[in-house]
Amino acid sequence: MTAFSTIFKYGLVGIMGMGIDFLITWICKEQLKLNKYLSNSMGFIAAVINNFLLNRYWTFAQTHQDALPQFSKFAIIAIGG
Repeated sequence: MTAFSTIFKYGLVGIMGMGIDFLITWICKEQLKLNKYLSNSMGFIAAVINNFLLNRYWTFAQTHQDALPQFSKFAIIAIGG
């Protein structure tokens, strides 16, 4: 796999994560009339899980390490961001 395809996939995953975040937040807040903080949290969590899984298995094709420790680190960095 070339560096360009990896960078392209990484960027595409980020854009998809942003779309998932906005969509879930909008559905929860505007359609389901949930609390705005809960809606934002649900959108963020869905996007983080999506981004982790797509980057792990599609962008970087990693299957040899335990996913839970990797996800923990990924989530902490995402929260910090």
